[in-house]
Formats: sequence, structure tokens, C-alpha cells
Amino acid sequence: MQVSIILVNYNTKVITNNCIDSIISKTRDIEYEIIVVDNGSTDGF
Repeated sequence: MQVSIILVNYNTKVITNNCIDSIISKTRDIEYEIIVVDNGSTDGF
């Protein structure tokens, strides 16, 4: 693993999903993982 991308989420489901989609579409030629930490959201994430 070359890069770990850690996203902290609290009631930002749409923004977090957009961020993940952007990372996936823009990241090339590097091995990475995306870790999402939810901080007790109530928005269904």
C-alpha cells in the first residue's frame, strides 16, 4: 500500500460519496486505500 486516504464523516453523506468518486476517477498509477470513519452520523451513511 502506497497511500492511505482517511475521510472523517459526520452527516455529510453526499459530500463523502462525491469525494470517494473523485478519488477513484482521478487517481492513477498508485496503490491506495480509502478508509471512511463515521462519527455517529444520522444521515444514513
